[in-house]
Amino acid sequence: MDVKERIDDFKTLNEMGKSGGVVFFGSSYFSRMNINELANNEEMGGKIYDRSVQGLKLVDSLKLLESGVYELNPAKVFVNFG
Repeated sequence: MDVKERIDDFKTLNEMGKSGGVVFFGSSYFSRMNINELANNEEMGGKIYDRSVQGLKLVDSLKLLESGVYELNPAKVFVNFG
């Protein structure tokens, strides 16, 4: 996994994003989830953004927080590592 490449990907995707949504941020478990199914659930409270990365290590996650989470200014963030 190239962290710089993922940061660039997230920045590009964030240009289409809206504040106040829901962000899923984490590693392998979240990256394999069916986020589309959750996106159809109105009870989630807003647009859903998948900012998970297969094999992401906790030490590398700090480099991705700005582009993966903070730039979207979400109302909710779900984090999973391990």
